[in-house]
Amino acid sequence: MKKYPNVAVKIMLKHKNRILMLRHKNGAFDFPGGRMEWKESILKTLKRELKEELYYSLKGKPELFDVWNYVSKDKKRHSVFIYYIYPLGKKLEFSSSEEA
Repeated sequence: MKKYPNVAVKIMLKHKNRILMLRHKNGAFDFPGGRMEWKESILKTLKRELKEELYYSLKGKPELFDVWNYVSKDKKRHSVFIYYIYPLGKKLEFSSSEEA
């Protein structure tokens, strides 16, 4: 059986000198976004996750910020993280329907 890495796409939504982060139930902070689904493009993943997590529709094209690779010590988990940054023209109020 072939194994493939999990790919997660995240975004830093920036307004002036502030960046939005979400707080998960376990107390950890993270940027909005999530895992790519089979045959889904990177941008489509990001747009879907923002809709699900924040009811937010991404209007423009975000700028690639960073890409990094993680392999667990036991070699059983391999993840690739793609981070984008997107400037917001005005401060927005977000709400989340998901339990993080």
